[in-house]
Amino acid sequence: MRNSLVTVVTQPTNIKLRYFKQIIDLIKTGGEVKTSRGDLKRYLLRADLIAYELWNDRVICTATLKNPFNSYRTKVFNSAKAVTNLNFKKELGYIATRPNFEGKGHCTKLLKQLFREISANSIYATTRKPAIVHILGKFNFSQTGKTYNKDLKLLIYNGTKQHTSRR
Repeated sequence: MRNSLVTVVTQPTNIKLRYFKQIIDLIKTGGEVKTSRGDLKRYLLRADLIAYELWNDRVICTATLKNPFNSYRTKVFNSAKAVTNLNFKKELGYIATRPNFEGKGHCTKLLKQLFREISANSIYATTRKPAIVHILGKFNFSQTGKTYNKDLKLLIYNGTKQHTSRR
């Protein structure tokens, strides 16, 4: 049997239940999301788009363009002491790759596909993982404010504008 790799970018309600469950499991396995599976499912259903990559019918990588609550966004920017305005209405998050597929370009490929749909937005992301900071840097995200909660970084992307500062 030949291995097949498929990338999907779609609205949450269009995702087959078996893939939706795999996406939730993959996000939870990543270790950065402490919320319950039920809350995670609700947050995912509020999202604009979910991208995922399938390898032989198994989700190996995912990322989401989220619609964060205003209170959460304000808390994040205040915690990072970011001096930027809060025009960042969308959050790129729930980025996760199965460990045995990490370092093979799957996340970058997935984000390239997702960015065809979302690049006009002003987006922020938060992460503890240096690998995600590195990958998002390829898409012109840059850190703003200070690292907070010990090791959490706030990254911003201003639509199609290029960032020149790399901190």
